[in-house]
Amino acid sequence: MSSLDMETIKENTLTAQLKAETTSIHDGLDKAIMTKRPFSSIERYALFLQVQLAFHITVAPLYHDQRFQDCIAGLAGMQRLDAVYDDLCDLLFKQQADEIRKQYSDKRTFTFEQGLAWLYVVEGSNLGAEYLLKAAKRIDLSETFGARHLAPAEQGRGAAWQQFSNSINKIELDDLQRKHALIAAQQAFSFVRELVDKTFA
Repeated sequence: MSSLDMETIKENTLTAQLKAETTSIHDGLDKAIMTKRPFSSIERYALFLQVQLAFHITVAPLYHDQRFQDCIAGLAGMQRLDAVYDDLCDLLFKQQADEIRKQYSDKRTFTFEQGLAWLYVVEGSNLGAEYLLKAAKRIDLSETFGARHLAPAEQGRGAAWQQFSNSINKIELDDLQRKHALIAAQQAFSFVRELVDKTFA
């Protein structure tokens, strides 16, 4: 197989298409978060954690859904919900964390392709977490206190993402399912943006 053929295959993978279709909305979300100065104080960082908690509660059922566990090895162990909750408790925001758990505990329903897209968004956020962890350390937080959810996977961020990407790229979706997945990924980013705007208002 020629290098050109390999490049074509790479561009046609689900993760490549998801990235291409969400680059703009993803960049907009990143900028929106940083304009809120989430690492300027513990209080503002706690607001950032509340956004994270609401998002992770929403996607939590996907990590225990047999449909996705059958396709993605070690999926249940990738979940960071407990780590985000513990981070808020470390900083004495347990009451707020419990309120968010109640508010977002109603299970959102996902089709198979929608679930893959939302998992893509949440797992992809691990790649940028290295920068966020460095920022958290500047306000005296660490992988064991207050910033647990930003810690890398045991095998490293890059290796963990490659393993996840390889798993979902092996899943066969028809054109309509891919279209639905692309829309769902945009909706996931929009959901987080709404959380940011609401929480930091």
